[in-house]
This record gives sequence, structure tokens and C-alpha cells, in this order.
Amino acid sequence: MKVIATLYGLLFLTVVLGDITEGNENDLVENFREELSEADIPLLKKLEAIEDALLEKDFLPYEEEDRNARPKRCAKVRNWCAKNEDCCCPMKCIGAWYNQQSSCQSTFMGMFKKC
Repeated sequence: MKVIATLYGLLFLTVVLGDITEGNENDLVENFREELSEADIPLLKKLEAIEDALLEKDFLPYEEEDRNARPKRCAKVRNWCAKNEDCCCPMKCIGAWYNQQSSCQSTFMGMFKKC
């Protein structure tokens, strides 16, 4: 029973202190607005416009990059290749989907190829 009473007491204090904190924040905002001069208002509007522009820029949809345009690298030999074939025998060099990396994929026909 004491545990339940203690929990109710903590819940009550949390609610009361939360309201007090919110009230203090509102008072601080009102005091800040009173301290602003007429000269500060255009500056604040400029700052808000800059902030809105930055937020809008951050959330613009990005164009998906063409993964075929990325350079391909032979992971086993560690050299860059322009073509998929003859990159790392008996492997085939394929481009990765991210970070411009690539990996070597084993091919059966590549085993009989001369490098």
C-alpha cells in the first residue's frame, strides 16, 4: 500500500512540477519579447527566413545517383577498371550500390580466360 501511495505522490509531483516549468518557460518568452526593441524585429525576421530556407534545403528530395556512372574497382587486385570484363580474372568486377566501392563476382567462364 505504501508503494502505491508513493507512486501516486511521485506522479502528482511530476505533473505539478511539469506545469511549473512550462509556466516559467512562458514567462521567459514574454520577458524576452518585452526586451526586444523595434530595431531587432527585422533582424529576427531575416533569421527566421534563413532558418526556413535551410530547413527546406535539408528536406529537398535528392536525385538518385546512377550507379552505372560510378567507377568500378577490382576488389581483389585493388585497381580501377573501366569495363566489367577482364578486371580481375577469374572474377568479374561489379560496381557497388554505395560509397563507390565494388566487389569481384566469380564467373565460371572467367576461369578459362587469359588475363
